[in-house]
Amino acid sequence: YTDDTKANEALTKVGNLQTDVTELGESFDTLTNTTLPALSDGIITTSEKENIRQALMQVQKECVDVINAYTNLTVNYKSIYDKIAADVRTNFATAYTQLMGSATLSSDGTITYTSGQGGAYGALVDNINALLNKEGNLTTNEIATINNNIANFNIKYNDFQNCLVVVRNDIEKTLDTRITDVDEKLGGYAYLKKIVGGKTTIDGGLVLTT
Repeated sequence: YTDDTKANEALTKVGNLQTDVTELGESFDTLTNTTLPALSDGIITTSEKENIRQALMQVQKECVDVINAYTNLTVNYKSIYDKIAADVRTNFATAYTQLMGSATLSSDGTITYTSGQGGAYGALVDNINALLNKEGNLTTNEIATINNNIANFNIKYNDFQNCLVVVRNDIEKTLDTRITDVDEKLGGYAYLKKIVGGKTTIDGGLVLTT
């Protein structure tokens, strides 16, 4: 990187995104543990619906943070992000799209997405909202669908989380390489100074000894 300070700032943004992703995972676990037991008898009571609704709202809140942090990293730190290995960037972007689809933030901070193109997030939210509006017993197919959407979100979430680790490692590796290069160069200068003796300075690429 030509600007290690910017790269270190990008690492901080990656760390922020990792924190947001972890919090999303915790909220998703709560949603899962709230929803699945409610489906066991095929009837969602009023109190169960409210608990599910509250858990879903928390997942949506965490997804807002993830969208903000992902955008901040890939747009505001594009000069650094673009130096990440191409395959790493591709895998990361693909994992994000599979998780969040076309989801963006509206002016009021809520998540919007094109119907059917919201990734694993949109499918899960649409499915749960449909269940919350359902009157009467759930069908076997409806229960299977929500189970599948929960499982799919979990898979896409883990894929994205793993890709994020690779992104962080790639930035750190490049920074470590630059530090090693500097150490080697400084070591070379020290060696030259030891050999020639006296005061050694570097001026325009020339070794000057007095």
